[in-house]
This record gives sequence, C-alpha cells and structure tokens, in this order.
Amino acid sequence: MSRWLGPKILITVLCVFLLAGNAWAGWMLSENGKPVGDIPVREQGADVFVSIGEMARQLECYPKTLNDGLLVRKGSASIQVVPNAAAVWLGYEIIPLRRKAFLADQRWWMDSESALLVMEKLLTKSGEKVRLKWNGVGNGGSTPSEEPLPVSVKPVEPEPRPFGGSGSVGNISVRWGNHEDRVRMVLEYSGKLSYREIPGGVELETDGRIATVSPDPSVSVKTVSSKGRWRLSAVASGWVSKSFELESPRRLVIDFMRPSSSVAPEKPVPASPKPAPISHKKPARKGKPLVVIDAGHGGKDPGAVANGYREKIVALQIAKRLASHVRALGMDARLTRDDDRYLKLNTRTTLANRWDADAFVSVHLNALPKGRHAKGVEIYIMALPTDKDAMALAKIENAEIANGSNGNGGDKTDILLSILGDMQQNNKIQESTSFAEALFSSGKNGGLPMRRVAQAPFYVLRGAAMPAVLVETGFISEKSEAKLLANPSYQEKLAKALAKGIAAYLK
Repeated sequence: MSRWLGPKILITVLCVFLLAGNAWAGWMLSENGKPVGDIPVREQGADVFVSIGEMARQLECYPKTLNDGLLVRKGSASIQVVPNAAAVWLGYEIIPLRRKAFLADQRWWMDSESALLVMEKLLTKSGEKVRLKWNGVGNGGSTPSEEPLPVSVKPVEPEPRPFGGSGSVGNISVRWGNHEDRVRMVLEYSGKLSYREIPGGVELETDGRIATVSPDPSVSVKTVSSKGRWRLSAVASGWVSKSFELESPRRLVIDFMRPSSSVAPEKPVPASPKPAPISHKKPARKGKPLVVIDAGHGGKDPGAVANGYREKIVALQIAKRLASHVRALGMDARLTRDDDRYLKLNTRTTLANRWDADAFVSVHLNALPKGRHAKGVEIYIMALPTDKDAMALAKIENAEIANGSNGNGGDKTDILLSILGDMQQNNKIQESTSFAEALFSSGKNGGLPMRRVAQAPFYVLRGAAMPAVLVETGFISEKSEAKLLANPSYQEKLAKALAKGIAAYLK
C-alpha cells in the first residue's frame, strides 16, 4: 500500500492545482463588444467580486495605492476607492456600490456589477465612449445564470398607464433609503429605462434580472420573467408613490410615502432650563439669504479641551461674532444655540432644514494628539475622507453618536461611509465644495492662516438640504493658536473674513 502513497499525493496535488487555476481564471471583460482580458474573481457569500486594479490595467488605466485606498486614473479623471466604504468618489461625485469594496490577497475587490458602472463612469469622464460587459467565466464562456423563480403577480386596478419609452437599458444599480416619512428607491442606469407607474409603486422591464430587497417589508419587490425579458414590480399596498427621473447620472427615483398615521412624532429639541427654548418656527425671510451658524458641542459635551480652553466656549464666541458680521453684510443669521446648551448632532441640521436656510456653517476648534503639531484654518465638507487625518478628526467630532465607545465615534463613522450615496447629500456635495472654496479664498484674502479644504464624513453635516461646511477655526492643542483663538480681536478678524466668504457665495 505504501508504494501507492506517492502517486496518490501527486494526483491530489495536480487536481488541487487545476481546480485553483480554474477558480482564478476569472471572467472575460469586453469593451464595446471586443474582449479585453480575464479579470480575477472571488466569491463572497452570494456575491461575486472582481479585481478592480486588474480591471483598470486591462482598460489602460493607472491604479495605485493612496492613503490606504486605491486611486485609479485615466487622463485627468480619477476614482478613489476607500476602505470600508460602500461608495467611491469620481471627482466630487459620489458613486454608491452594491457592496463594500475591500482589500484581500494584495488586491482590491469590488462587486462585479458596481465595477462595471464605476469603470464606465471613469472612462466616460476621461472622454471615451465605452460599454463594458462581462462575457463569462474563463475564455469567453457564458456566465452561469440564475433560473427565474415563478412569482405570481395579481392584477392591480385601475389599469396602469403604458410603459414609458422603449429600448435597452444596462448597468442598473439599486439603492434604498429608509426615512421617517418615506421609503426611497433609486435606480441608476445607462440607456433608456422602460417603466410605468402603478398604484402604490412602479413596474419596469429590463434585459437582465435585478436582485434587490426593500429595507421595509411594507414595500414588496417581485421579479418575474416575461417574453425573454425581466419584469420587476415594487409596490407598497395602500401607500401613495411618487416617481421622477434625474440626469447626470441618469436615475429613476421612487418615493413610497408612508401613511400619515405611521410617521413617528418628532422629538422635541432638548433645552437648558436657564434660557428660553429655541423656536423651531420658520422665520420670515424678507428676501434675504439665511445663514444658520452652529457652535459646535455645548452643555455636557465640552469638545476639545487643551491649554486651559474648552472648545464649546470659544466656538460659541466665534459663532456669535460670525452671526453679527453676516447680518452686517445684509443677510439673515440664526444660531442653533446661543448659550452653553447641549444639542444632538442631527438636531443641528434639522433646525437648519426647518428654517429653510441657504447655507449651514458649523464652527469648531481642531486638536491633535500629544506630540503632533499643526496650525491654521481647515474647512470640511461631508464626503469620503481626504486622508487619515480627516478621517480621524471626523471620528472625534462624531463621538456623540458612538453610544459609549469612549469618545471614539469610529463605528458609527464607518457606517456613515456606507450611506454617502444618500440622494439629498449627494446633490449638495458640489455646492458645498464651492461654498468651502469661497470661504477659503476669503479667509486667505483676510490674512487668516488658511490650511486646506478637505472632505470627511462629519455626522453634523449629514441631512443638510443646503450647502453645508464645518470650519475648524484653528488648533486648540497648539498653545499659541489657542490663546489667539480666545482673543476677541482675532475672533473679530476671523468672523469678518468668514462672513465675507459667505456673502461672496450667496450674493
């Protein structure tokens, strides 16, 4: 028996090698109908992920590691893949992914559907007109397809209007938003989408099957095959639905409006017992732009504490002076807090939305760990993080939502990275960037030590329905700058320069 042991081991090794070779053969990628090359794939649960780096190289793009992420360039256009994020950014545009991209086996992996969408957008941005497609496994074989499940769809009365438009649609990605007053379904696509409105929802036809699940069981999603095509229906029985189309990128938005009885009452804004509570009524506008100024932290939350100063106190002093200068320039200004009270992070933008503000500015003081030094003003918008420092700062400022994580808002901040595809916030990123740049330019002209405009997932900016920025006015951890920030004359200089930047953007 022992003399057969060697051949058996050899045969076993050969089988494993061959099987492994087939597993890494990959899927064949085609560009405008022409084969490009095999892309390594790996299965994770029910999803198939592809090597986005190898895909980029095959398409003559240039991938490289940057800040623990992946940067892919094509001409002047670039995309950045960020760890633990279900989104990438193309310039200032957020592109949501079906699943989080991740690093494993020295490769960056992205789900196969999102990879097609992302790379098509990058190539289009660089000036190329392309259509990417997976042709199958290995050397051009057909991709295994899932057999359609028999699903019965009951007829709905009254008769819905005919399908709007015809033609082929490709690269459909679906994302959901589960809000207090509605469930939102967003389909991003290329080509022409064939769909029709039906009572309580929509029905659409596609060339391929769309696998998606609603975050709310009240919205039923069913998919059936019909005459060689696929028909998807998304319906919330007894609810009112609204749908509309948007461009750049092309997308269909369906809002399933919850019945009024199911909307939870809003929680009152917590107020200090000393002053009168802040009014939530929308103010008279009188034709003037309204700027909502938010003094960071407050009450039980002191913010950064260093060199004998507390962030919540100095931030409020600067915020009050900023409001005064904003009014002096012919605009209206309102403070989210005008005393030492505690406000939840989401309350701050909720107030700005209720007051129908034209701009939102959250005022803070920066800080670095012991042994690290920096000075100057930084302005942030809410987006994927620019670098490690931006991400670390966001986790500190988000500490309130950490639910007992010892002042580290890391877990919830990581969750924010997965929801940056939110439609409302996505539409404001470019505007917020322009707003931040106007403030930076004005600060520089006003003699302030302007450091940079950057991006990070700050929770206090999420949900703002207007251009929103967070201003780190300086480093309280630097003894000389902390003393300067607490100086009334410097606060005046700072507020005056920022107010001019606000006016330059809004007027």
